[in-house]
Amino acid sequence: MALSIVFTVCAVKGDSVTQDGDVMGLEGKMVTLPCRYDTTALAGSQYLFWYQQKPNGFPQYMLRRTTFGDDTDDNFKGRFNATLNTDMKTVPLTMQDLQVSDSAVYYCALQPTVTAAHCIYRCSASGSAPQFLLLITESSEPLVQKADPPVPNLSVSLNNERKQVFLQISSTKISDSAFYYCALQPTVT
Repeated sequence: MALSIVFTVCAVKGDSVTQDGDVMGLEGKMVTLPCRYDTTALAGSQYLFWYQQKPNGFPQYMLRRTTFGDDTDDNFKGRFNATLNTDMKTVPLTMQDLQVSDSAVYYCALQPTVTAAHCIYRCSASGSAPQFLLLITESSEPLVQKADPPVPNLSVSLNNERKQVFLQISSTKISDSAFYYCALQPTVT
């Protein structure tokens, strides 16, 4: 039985990831999803993430690769792996022993090193690729980086004491109906 493994791109302004089109694989076999990145982050400070989004679902964190360590969600340990190659600027995702349940949208994301950051995305239609909206960097004074081009009528506020991020949408329209979600990058020490 053939599986259709589909993935798309998620990028932060000034940085980018490049992925090719659809990838097909056979049940029980292995497939590798390529991801090439470009970043303005200092060498040795890249953060590369892989996410899986099943139909009608939210993107689910799979794994993170950095130059100083890796993290893989327990649900993806064993059959899923990625290796960060900073010389080639690649972080391909290898999936072993493919299963029908692996059919999904897979995307890789790149974030430069920050103390802590919150990325806000939205998915307008089921199965659609997440759209990057905002990156909020926590520092002495929070910095908000908007998508390029920016999505109008969006603002954000942080409550550091309660560790909350609030997204405000002014002058809402029907087209603003979507799943909105916030992804947190762990603090780097």
